[in-house]
Amino acid sequence: MNKIQKILAGILLVALVLSLHGIYRFTEIGRDDGFSPGDFLTVDAESPPPPDSSDLPETNFALRFLSQEEQRELQFELAVDLNTADLEELQRLHRVGESTARNIIRHRETHGPFRSENDVLDVSGIGPTTLDGFRGEARIGDTLIE
Repeated sequence: MNKIQKILAGILLVALVLSLHGIYRFTEIGRDDGFSPGDFLTVDAESPPPPDSSDLPETNFALRFLSQEEQRELQFELAVDLNTADLEELQRLHRVGESTARNIIRHRETHGPFRSENDVLDVSGIGPTTLDGFRGEARIGDTLIE
């Protein structure tokens, strides 16, 4: 196999792995029709295959395959619960390092669970900018911080 064949084989292997996991990702950067690059299509055994790009209109596009409700559910499931997260989980949040994560845990242990965004602002090291940095990535119980 020459170098190009090896590269193509690698690309095909990655595509096969993604399709086996049931996730197709379609993006087209620099286009604007209200969809966001990186939107996902989840496919189960009963779903039809994703559309062939030749079937798509020639207009600007980036396909959105999850409904807004599905996107919201996924965002909620992936969000870090500030009342239960450990040190490592808290550090996954934007603008939260080890020191701030420790402060969150210490505040939680001292004052009890967070009940609102205002409670989070009482944590040493978290101000409006830090809170804005992890909006959409964190939740307080059943409430997503948006």
